[in-house]
Amino acid sequence: MMFEEELKKEKNPAVIRIGNYLKKRAETDTSVKNNLNKENKSLKECWDYVLGEVAKTMYRNGNFGCAAGDDEDLYALAVHYYDEDDIKIEPLPTNMKVEAKMDEDKKEEKTAEIEPKEIQKEKVKRISKSKKDPVDGQISLF
Repeated sequence: MMFEEELKKEKNPAVIRIGNYLKKRAETDTSVKNNLNKENKSLKECWDYVLGEVAKTMYRNGNFGCAAGDDEDLYALAVHYYDEDDIKIEPLPTNMKVEAKMDEDKKEEKTAEIEPKEIQKEKVKRISKSKKDPVDGQISLF
């Protein structure tokens, strides 16, 4: 299946973002454009490769943790997948749960957290100072 057709049928938002990035980059970079047309490559396999590479960064002390990075890191992995002809895709461990959130998703979450449900006005306490007699021992000039 050709890259364009595969991208149109894709449902995963993260894969679509990577696919759209590759498509846009192919408009100005002929090597990327040529690589996207390789018959032995697919967008699904590209995503599997990206997840596998991210999983390697998550594995510590025999357990999988979490990983974070910029979208640019994922895009670079996707470009690398299409560049190299001899990449081997390693299957993810069966006990590994993967959730992909790209920067745009994070921005939306942050916005939702920052906006308060009710705008509360801060109450300001006013302290009135009364004039008192001069402190004991102070000489009055008047």
